[in-house]
Amino acid sequence: MTKGAKPEISIIIPCFDAEKTIINTLDSINAQTYRNFEVIIVNDGSKDESEWKIKRYICENPSIKIDYFFQNNQGVSVARNEGIKRACGKYIAFIDADDLYHPQFLEILYSALVRKNIDIACCRYRIVGLDDCFGKETQKTGVDAVKSKEDILDKYIHKRKNRFSFFGAIYKKKIIEDNKLLFPTDIRFGEDTEFVCKYLVHCRNGGVFLEKELYGYLRHGQSVMHGMCDWTRTDNLKAVKNVIDYWTKNSACTDFAEYMFSRALWACAKDFSIEDRRLFRELQNKYNLEHAMKVMARCGDEVSIRVSALAFLIDKRLFRILITGYVKKGGLIT
Repeated sequence: MTKGAKPEISIIIPCFDAEKTIINTLDSINAQTYRNFEVIIVNDGSKDESEWKIKRYICENPSIKIDYFFQNNQGVSVARNEGIKRACGKYIAFIDADDLYHPQFLEILYSALVRKNIDIACCRYRIVGLDDCFGKETQKTGVDAVKSKEDILDKYIHKRKNRFSFFGAIYKKKIIEDNKLLFPTDIRFGEDTEFVCKYLVHCRNGGVFLEKELYGYLRHGQSVMHGMCDWTRTDNLKAVKNVIDYWTKNSACTDFAEYMFSRALWACAKDFSIEDRRLFRELQNKYNLEHAMKVMARCGDEVSIRVSALAFLIDKRLFRILITGYVKKGGLIT
């Protein structure tokens, strides 16, 4: 980006104890073929060497605009919201401090947004390891047909099947600001789902979903989704309820509501059945798991989900045995 020029895209990175990964993340941003961007890093109270590494990187790489801010630990949603408030770009992208961009991530998605005059451009993600990086393979910049906001939402609702993460998209800042869209700060899980599903309500110009793996998602034991199993995992159910209420309030299509809630319930049941049977029983007492499993047995977007839901309806012990087996084999992680 030319010195003094206003960035077209703001990339927001929340950071917490990411000393082992943040440099790889920044390198993947620095390798972007599209250059008119700024980076906003919000350090959420890291206690490791993240700050030192970030500041050194900024000094050693003056060619990219990086704004760095430190806040006391308040959670990833507060950090992302702070990044949104500080963003100068017309468009906003997100990346976690342990993930990677393909070198053409910005180029391809931004090109789609501008050429098609749409409200969101999305891509697939791939799973990466700590030592992985995207190769030099060049992706064609051709753009798929524009889809309605309902079609994009359908892709996101079945996000595991489509490998669609909220990170794998570029958003219009104007839509975020005009509709006061921020990440909810009262939940730990599902905050990204709530943000995306509310944003899509306002995508009147539709969007594109590109069948290209342009985002690298690091799966490892230190991520928030692999922490201690407790009742806060049901926050995802709160997020889905918030989304459904928002859809209703804004006269949006709610056809996905039953599937979304059932899928979230299945995920909680999966985690609790393995890690805490007391919570598994509490979940059964508080929610209609039987109905959710019937929906998943009929509509689950993965065979393993449909089979496990059928097992639950036959015998809950069989459900637990199957789920444990799937997880040991590396499946059904999220």
